[in-house]
Amino acid sequence: MQKRVLERMGARRFEQATADLTASPTNREFEVLRLIGFGFGTRQIAEKLKRSVKTIEAHRANIKEKLGLKTGTELIRYAIMWIKDKD
Repeated sequence: MQKRVLERMGARRFEQATADLTASPTNREFEVLRLIGFGFGTRQIAEKLKRSVKTIEAHRANIKEKLGLKTGTELIRYAIMWIKDKD
């Protein structure tokens, strides 16, 4: 029972966060989120997009703020769920 409640709470948070992100995303934020969801780290994303690590860190911070996420782990988890939702 506890597992189901937590899953539902997570699903609601995912849906709410998705709505928040789509309210004012930038193309670069979507691209960074996509790459995070595919398992790329900050340095790898920076190299792939030909941007500095600090720029990617700023994008990650902006995404976390828009989604109401507190940690990098929450961001990674969200990004993976977001990618799976798009398939």
